[in-house]
Amino acid sequence: MAAVRSVLDGFVWLPPAVQARLTVDTRGDVEGRLTEREVQVVRLVALGSRNAEVAEQLFISEQTVKTHLTSILKKLAIRGRSELVLYAARAGLIGINDHRL
Repeated sequence: MAAVRSVLDGFVWLPPAVQARLTVDTRGDVEGRLTEREVQVVRLVALGSRNAEVAEQLFISEQTVKTHLTSILKKLAIRGRSELVLYAARAGLIGINDHRL
């Protein structure tokens, strides 16, 4: 019931196991594990850019974006874009006032 109330109040509710997984890493840890380019890719993807848009903004090929994403997901043990967005928010890579570039 608390989960339903939280969602109705505008909050995101995640199962405790997912919360624990997302809160293990800190921003400093991200900077140590991801390259600068990977952090840029994470930010753009988390802000809603598609692979082609990320490629255009970073002046790289779409295949390079896919390669970066594969590496990022593996390094962070994340399974998809949705988890990546949550991770980026918790790690401080995107903020509540950020908008799509």
